[in-house]
Amino acid sequence: ELPAGVLAARPLAAGQALTHDLLAQRDAVQAGRKVRILVRGAGYQVSQDGIALNNARPGAQVRARTPNGRIVQGQASADGQVIVQP
Repeated sequence: ELPAGVLAARPLAAGQALTHDLLAQRDAVQAGRKVRILVRGAGYQVSQDGIALNNARPGAQVRARTPNGRIVQGQASADGQVIVQP
């Protein structure tokens, strides 16, 4: 059985040893799903809801649309948030 949050990057044979290159993280953000957009700066933090425009694994770039239609780009966090650097 694979650890939580991990999937096989390609088909595995029964009894095959698991190595890092055979595993991949699941997408933390899925296109069309609601996400929390978080902007962090020196001494402040602002967040709002949005809709993800692409799938992304933790650490990957993701684009999201804010309620007013603005498109922002940030990094997907493991808990499904979009972290935007100001």
